[in-house]
Amino acid sequence: MENEALGRYRDFPAQRHTLERILQKLSQEDLPGTPYLEQYFRHMHRRDLTANTLRAAATSLRGFLTFLKNQGKPDLLTVVHNDLEAFVECLQDRGLKPLAVENNLRQVKTFLRYLIEGKVISSEILNRRISIKVPKALPRALDPSDVKRLLAVVQKIRDRAMILVLLRTGIRIGELLRLRVSDVYLPERKIHLVVGIKGTLFLN
Repeated sequence: MENEALGRYRDFPAQRHTLERILQKLSQEDLPGTPYLEQYFRHMHRRDLTANTLRAAATSLRGFLTFLKNQGKPDLLTVVHNDLEAFVECLQDRGLKPLAVENNLRQVKTFLRYLIEGKVISSEILNRRISIKVPKALPRALDPSDVKRLLAVVQKIRDRAMILVLLRTGIRIGELLRLRVSDVYLPERKIHLVVGIKGTLFLN
């Protein structure tokens, strides 16, 4: 706990410096709702959020307010749900990846919830959900050197065999545990795998 507290103390000057830079930039820009955004960043700073978190929020929220300005919105009091959908479409048209769009939208929603709690805007703006399809990340293969280090500490032959089967076939752990000796065809170097109730699969 002492080391954690010390780390937070050492990072405080960076947080304060980041906050001051963000507020300075905001003061130089004519964006709708700037006073509320300044209050929001001071609120984030009081919550002891990291400098990186402040910078990420600043990028997303300044982008949102710039979008509103370009749409002819004079202040945040005129923002409606359709503006959020239009903002998402704008990000998508710029070629941002789904995950980046989702991150931007999450930052904007958090800011709007802060304004709703402060009774600045109506909660109706967030009544309808905006869903963004984010593709699931594919599993990353282990580096060959990591595989060697893993096998180097596994002593039992049975455990080494199980690990190698998992790595080389891609079957699930549960599927591996359900295998029997009779499912293994050594001459053909194949494994007979039952896939649910739909059928069977032969793995080389």
